[in-house]
Amino acid sequence: MNSIQHGGSKISLTNASAKKNYGVLLPNSGVYFVPDERIVGLLKMINNMIKAAEVVHDYLRSDSMRAIFKKWSLHEQQRQAHNMRIAQENELFGI
Repeated sequence: MNSIQHGGSKISLTNASAKKNYGVLLPNSGVYFVPDERIVGLLKMINNMIKAAEVVHDYLRSDSMRAIFKKWSLHEQQRQAHNMRIAQENELFGI
């Protein structure tokens, strides 16, 4: 397979910029899916907000942001698992 699936579009594995952007997130074998970069960006911002809240000892805000982080992270994991399951079923039917 020469491409990865990303949010409905395929990215060439031979593209050096894709390897640079995704780094270790890029799988070596199997069905190729990477996290949606918009969700990853959101999770990074939420994580920074958690850290900022903890610096000023605002633990209530930190805990609420952790709950949001957990919710979005779980949703993204479920989305990826769903997409992978569909791709594997399509691959199986193609055999």
